[in-house]
Amino acid sequence: MNKFNQISFALCCSLTPSVLADQFDSVEQLYSLSLHELSQIQVVTAATGYTRKLDKAPATVTVIEEAEWQAKGALTLAQALQGIAGVQTGLLNSGNAESSISVRGLQGNYGQQVKVLIDGIAFNRIHNGARPGLEIPLFGFTRIEVLRNSGSVVYGADAFGGIINLVSKELNDDQQSELSMVAGAFDTYRLGLFSEHQWQDIKVNWALNYYHYGDDNERQIPSDLQSTFDQIFATNASQAPGVIDLGQKTISFNAKLNWQQLSLHYFILDGDFGPGVGIAQALDPDGRNDHRSQLISASYDLSKLNFKHLTLNAWYQKKQSYYPFTIFPAGSVLPIGSDGNLNFSTPTGVTLFSEGFIGHPGNESELFNISLSQHLTLDDTHNIRWELGYEKQNHHPYEAKNFGPGILNGTETEVDGTLTDVTHTPHVFLPYSTRNFQFFSVQDAWQLLPELTLHLGARYDDYSDVGDTLNPRLGLTWDINDWLDIRLFSGSAFRAPSFIGLYSKNNPVGLGNSKLEPEEITSHELSFDLQLSENLHTSLVLFNYRADKLVSYIPMVDVVGLTANNVGKLTGHGGEWLLRWRPTPGLDINANYSRLSSKDNNDIALPDYSEKMASLTVNYQFNQQLSANIFAQYHGKQQRHFSDNRNALPSYYWFSSRIHYQLNDSPLSVALIANNLTNEESAKYPSNGSIADDFPYPGRQWLVEMSYLF
Repeated sequence: MNKFNQISFALCCSLTPSVLADQFDSVEQLYSLSLHELSQIQVVTAATGYTRKLDKAPATVTVIEEAEWQAKGALTLAQALQGIAGVQTGLLNSGNAESSISVRGLQGNYGQQVKVLIDGIAFNRIHNGARPGLEIPLFGFTRIEVLRNSGSVVYGADAFGGIINLVSKELNDDQQSELSMVAGAFDTYRLGLFSEHQWQDIKVNWALNYYHYGDDNERQIPSDLQSTFDQIFATNASQAPGVIDLGQKTISFNAKLNWQQLSLHYFILDGDFGPGVGIAQALDPDGRNDHRSQLISASYDLSKLNFKHLTLNAWYQKKQSYYPFTIFPAGSVLPIGSDGNLNFSTPTGVTLFSEGFIGHPGNESELFNISLSQHLTLDDTHNIRWELGYEKQNHHPYEAKNFGPGILNGTETEVDGTLTDVTHTPHVFLPYSTRNFQFFSVQDAWQLLPELTLHLGARYDDYSDVGDTLNPRLGLTWDINDWLDIRLFSGSAFRAPSFIGLYSKNNPVGLGNSKLEPEEITSHELSFDLQLSENLHTSLVLFNYRADKLVSYIPMVDVVGLTANNVGKLTGHGGEWLLRWRPTPGLDINANYSRLSSKDNNDIALPDYSEKMASLTVNYQFNQQLSANIFAQYHGKQQRHFSDNRNALPSYYWFSSRIHYQLNDSPLSVALIANNLTNEESAKYPSNGSIADDFPYPGRQWLVEMSYLF
């Protein structure tokens, strides 16, 4: 089996966000505050696991308020992250429809080096560490916290390169119900409904969202990998030219309940998404991937039992995925080895797949976590948080296919579409896998002087399959005066090997290795925050990191194919400059510029990442009814992989805009949104070379949005 098939198989932490973070339910309210007032109100949990004011966080965190992403017209997490300093969103290089998030160049093969949280609880998949293939809709959330650094001291494994924490709407007494609708080009529409209720001392809120996104039929790829095979074997199987199928249909439901000391939370994300350009970069126009993630969490405040600020937390997740891949289309002719997999070096035969080269992998995962956490303030100088917990992970894969061991031996001249179920046999791509681990973390914010705070922390994890690891963190915040703050951060993090990395089999270019060790990273950060006036703020962040034991697939002696090993290294350094300015009460300007230099152990530049990025966001409030937003982003050129002889992917600009109108004395508002306003044709996601002209971004898209409060 080839590499692309391997890809395919491939806290309740006592969070108590301030209700102030939910007060920005309109652009007008958000921008009525000065920047200094805003920094005092915005709170962040991602950096420490408990609520702190943004200007007191020990690491670089960007907070995106609901009103801010609404002003930009963002509907999903990936759209909201566009323009954040040091963050790049795109497609995974395999070319499927799963989007990726890179933070300062760190991402991983599946996007597993950036940890996505829902209210502090990890939402990544466990078999490969990636986040859900579905885009996460933003309706029902109140803010996004982006930690652009490692966070293993709080969140453990996979909090390696960064953390994205989505915070749900809190339970308030004065929140209005909302009906939101969006419709427009590319067969895109969204319907969202939010409401809150109270019965005596029981409070409940919930958000229901349906999101549908189609395709831009004008952005097509002229040829794919199957086109190359057609030339070699004189066939005509390729579906190119054709559209990249990035379509998605998702439904999400987010509910919270508070009753006395008990808090409950339920979140479900369910839907299907297209195959992109195909898992093997051969167009698969009929494939639709299914995914469902469910999260149930509970926390109980034990304070009334004379355990001050002690909280018992528990959560359960269930994830299900199904991928009905037609890896190569009907009529394809392919070289097959004696193990029934693709083999281009020593094939035993050439086989016609009359109905396609088909693999239908799937999986079901269950996770359970229980912990105790406590947040204490001692003598007004020590702010201590500790947590002790246990987590259990179970992964059940299944698979049906018409190729591979136990199905073909390489002598077949023709194979039809009949699938053989290899679940619970030695021929499955991944065996049943399980692991558990215990962890303990402690943090201390020690106020040495009124203007100087030392942040100390460490977390110990002990895994049943990959051993134990200890990750410390040191931070220093120095409030020199009313206009200058300096922060220093240094720490380590790790990423536990995924089940794919450990146990993948029957895949000659992606074999697992049970001896894998956790990936490791040490990072340092120095930032200067300047409040030049009440409405002018700027900051400069300098950083460097060294990542070791990165998992790469390499040849091994006496092993046919490529095997996972801890041989990769990456060193990076760079800087980020941010500016926010409100020159007049109705005008808000937000700009940033980031630059990264990152190289591997062979002194080769990091591929598929823009070393230079910049963005500009301008919001203008004409009056109480009319406001406008313009967003511009610059992506510098992206280097290719060392084995790819193509020129670097060129730089490009991206523009979007939103005009919002609030009807007089009415709960109804309307907005017009334009994505890719200039119809930039040079904006492309990088491919690995099988798609020679890369993956074009969708073209200009117009959307109409309506919101009704009641």
